[in-house]
Amino acid sequence: METACRGAKSSSKYQPGDTIAVHPGHDPRDANPFVDVAIASGLDHGRNSVVAHADGVVAIGGSAGTLSEICFAWIYKRLIVGMRTGGWSGKLAD
Repeated sequence: METACRGAKSSSKYQPGDTIAVHPGHDPRDANPFVDVAIASGLDHGRNSVVAHADGVVAIGGSAGTLSEICFAWIYKRLIVGMRTGGWSGKLAD
């Protein structure tokens, strides 16, 4: 999430309010510093179901939480874009 938010903020098309995070904890201040709007869901990993209700899910590497978001997106028949960057998704390209 941090990498995606950092990239969004570096875009020439960026406008304040563009980066939104649905945080699994209770404190919105725990969101990464590139988040404009932090939504503290308090749902822990259950928030992955909420995230997967977006129009599409972009997965870039990650761990079990990212894999869970992909699974929910698949269940809800959402667009899924996956980038092979390491972690469970495979070895980094040379």
